[in-house]
Amino acid sequence: MTTSTHVPQVIDALIALFKSALPELDSKGGIFDGPPTTNLPADVALVAFNPGTVARPQVAAVKSRQDLSEYIPGGTREEMEIFCQISAHEGDVDISIPRSRCLTYFNELSTALAADRSLGGVVPLPGKATVSSVDWYLEQGGEDFFGCSATVVFTITCAVEFM
Repeated sequence: MTTSTHVPQVIDALIALFKSALPELDSKGGIFDGPPTTNLPADVALVAFNPGTVARPQVAAVKSRQDLSEYIPGGTREEMEIFCQISAHEGDVDISIPRSRCLTYFNELSTALAADRSLGGVVPLPGKATVSSVDWYLEQGGEDFFGCSATVVFTITCAVEFM
């Protein structure tokens, strides 16, 4: 019996899914594995990201649990929650512009995930990767930044059984 984790493989599969589902965003360097650094484009997608801002208190980037139960003969079940974020920023004050872009990105990603819940075979059935929670944030400019932004923070959950 093994107690290793499959979190890195699932994150890699999610990065590949984000890139294939959001090619326009990927072509602009807007898809990040973990937190972004500097010189960010206006629109970004973050996989395994902990959104620690004043508006959103710090949360873990990934949570996982392993079940070494005798009900999984010779194996382990690992359940995980991977926190992701999509944001769109606009230099104008019309929040409908970034909100629309953010919604489009999220819908494209959700459609791709629904079409491949196994993440290319990394999450075999009955694991099924799904979006389990979604929080929307709309922010207007102030001292910290000009314009406005729309952000969706969501959790992708799945379970992997392995020997």
